Amino acid sequence: MIANKEKLRSYLESENLTAQDFARRLNVEQSEADKLLAGERVGYDTARKFVYYFRGVIAQHYIDWDATEAENPLAEETEDSYTEEGNETKGEDAA
Repeated sequence: MIANKEKLRSYLESENLTAQDFARRLNVEQSEADKLLAGERVGYDTARKFVYYFRGVIAQHYIDWDATEAENPLAEETEDSYTEEGNETKGEDAA
């Protein structure tokens, strides 16, 4: 798995987290967190912890699908689920 480094760095900034804090939260080595933040490929264990931390629906938005040369399996189901507009539309439909 390869993370979208710009989006991930933006997340860390918004949560006021350092790379060391992020590594601790994921329960991975600092070097693995550094790979995520550099947009480098990480192994299965780190990828699994990354997806678990963010939950699958949110994690998909932090994965660089083009770099991994894979299709996002959740793309069609949750295309607008991460955007505010998508959540507002769903709420209005339910009302």
